[in-house]
Amino acid sequence: MRTLRREQLYRYGAPEPKRYLGCALLRAEVFRNDEHRGYVYIPPQYENLWRELVYGAIYWEKAACWLKGKVSSFRRPLKTAVETLRANAEIKHRQFLLCRRTILQELQLLRFDPNDRNQVFTFIEFGIRFYRDLLNDSFNYAYATGQMYLALDPTRAENLPIFSKSMSPSVLVHAHPLSSK
Repeated sequence: MRTLRREQLYRYGAPEPKRYLGCALLRAEVFRNDEHRGYVYIPPQYENLWRELVYGAIYWEKAACWLKGKVSSFRRPLKTAVETLRANAEIKHRQFLLCRRTILQELQLLRFDPNDRNQVFTFIEFGIRFYRDLLNDSFNYAYATGQMYLALDPTRAENLPIFSKSMSPSVLVHAHPLSSK
């Protein structure tokens, strides 16, 4: 829990296109307690997922804080329901923070190669789980219920409709799978 509190102190700027080590990348400023701490470099195909990850953490943090302030204004049984909503929002916030931390660790280990697609598999799994609403579920459950999606690349624009809840699995015939690199 202590590490998550430290994680909340970090804030990230909007990603901007840059060239780094011969690669086209996105660079996002990193702030800790509003003090510039450096940059994080992100492969460009993950821009939308990065935004979902960063803004999702902010959204769930604000939702939990807002619900915490509202709990006292209700009486039972509504108070219990609002407390449950607050607890769920806090859990979602923690999930986004844990995903972000894991992805940042993987980005730090990434060797940027201009000839490679620079895949970050934790990012891809986050995208699949996010788009298919499987963030709360174990990997075994996600694999059992969404195995067909786990082999697809959520960073390709033409695959995004496939991750829609309303999309029929028959559309998977035209999907672009993850590359083997």
